[in-house]
Amino acid sequence: PLFTIASTTGPNPGATSTLLILMPSGNLGLGTTSPAATLSLTGTSTASVLMVSTSSPTVAAQTAFLVTSGGLVGIGTTSPGATLSLVGNLLLTGTGATSGSINSTGAATSTFTNGGLSVAGGGLASSQGLTITGGSILNTVAGTSTALTGALSSAGLSSSNGITISG
Repeated sequence: PLFTIASTTGPNPGATSTLLILMPSGNLGLGTTSPAATLSLTGTSTASVLMVSTSSPTVAAQTAFLVTSGGLVGIGTTSPGATLSLVGNLLLTGTGATSGSINSTGAATSTFTNGGLSVAGGGLASSQGLTITGGSILNTVAGTSTALTGALSSAGLSSSNGITISG
């Protein structure tokens, strides 16, 4: 190592615990004696590995980003409950895919513009009602597209189950 910061542990002054190490390769390690990347962070089983906080003279420190030792990532939260937990608003640009499901709790509103929403397989469901405005319904089997206002009966959609379609 080019540089090491360690602390003495136990009654034996020779026993040390490495806190920070800089290797000749340029790799910097915090909590590890063998950093595998430019910056390697290793936490204990109970500590967060990485935490980024923000503050100002009038606002107390708030956690902006957190990685737990279990690999959970939290944005806007200090206690992520899933692989990625986000508290706040989300803006996605580009394309993406999921092989699982996307669940929303609480009073959620989603707006899809310029390309819309494509749902395949399991379909689209809402226990709190669903409003669709504009566009058309594409029958992927027949390859035909039907305007929403004319698709109510052919698609089996009904306002009696909380679905509102206009446009």
